[in-house]
Amino acid sequence: MRRTFSETLRHALYLAHRTAERARYLDALMDGQLAVTGFGELATQRYFIFKAFEESSALVRADPISGRFLFRELDRLAILGDDLAFYHGQDWRAKITPLPVTRTHCLRITELAQTWPAGYVAHYYVRYLGDLSGGQVFRSRMARHRGLTGAGIRFYEFADIPDVDAFRNRYHALLDAVAWDAAERGRVTQEAVQAFTLTNALFEALADRVLGPV
Repeated sequence: MRRTFSETLRHALYLAHRTAERARYLDALMDGQLAVTGFGELATQRYFIFKAFEESSALVRADPISGRFLFRELDRLAILGDDLAFYHGQDWRAKITPLPVTRTHCLRITELAQTWPAGYVAHYYVRYLGDLSGGQVFRSRMARHRGLTGAGIRFYEFADIPDVDAFRNRYHALLDAVAWDAAERGRVTQEAVQAFTLTNALFEALADRVLGPV
C-alpha cells in the first residue's frame, strides 16, 4: 500500500534515527546520568531555536498553504523564558549564548521563513511535533531520575493541547491533504531529515559541553 505523506515523513525520520549514532547526551539523559544543569543546557539552546521559529513565524503564517501548519498552542518561547529563569536567574538573557551549531540551525530556520515556507514547515514539524511526542520521554526521565518537575521543564508541557493523540492525528491529516506536488513533498521530506541532522549535531555539541570530550 502506498504511504501517505505523513507516513513518508515519519519513515524518513525513522531511518535517519536508525542510521545516526546514538548521541552520548541522550544516553546520559535516558540512563539518569545527566545533571539538572546539563538538561538546562538543552533548554538554553532550544530557546534560541524557538526564538528563530517564532520571530519569523509571521512570514509563514501569511502563506496560504504553509501557514496552516503553525499553531499557537505549540508556541514555546514564553514558557522557555520561565524555565531559563529557573536555570540562570532573572537576568538569564545576559547569561546565555547560542552554540555554533545552534546559530547554524537558527539561520536556516530564518532563511526558510523568508524564501521557502514549506521548508520551514519541515523544521517546525521535526521540532514542535517532536517535543509534543518524543520529548515527553525526556520530561519523564528527568522527573524520575532527578526529580525535575514544574520550573525548568515546563517547555515540555502543552497545557493548551489536552488530547495529544488527537492533535497529532489532526496534524498528520493536514500533511496528507496538503496541496504540494510529489516533487515538493520530496523536498520537504529531505529538509525534515536535515532538521533532524541539525538536532543531532546539537546533542553531540551538548555532550562535549556537559559530559566532556570522548
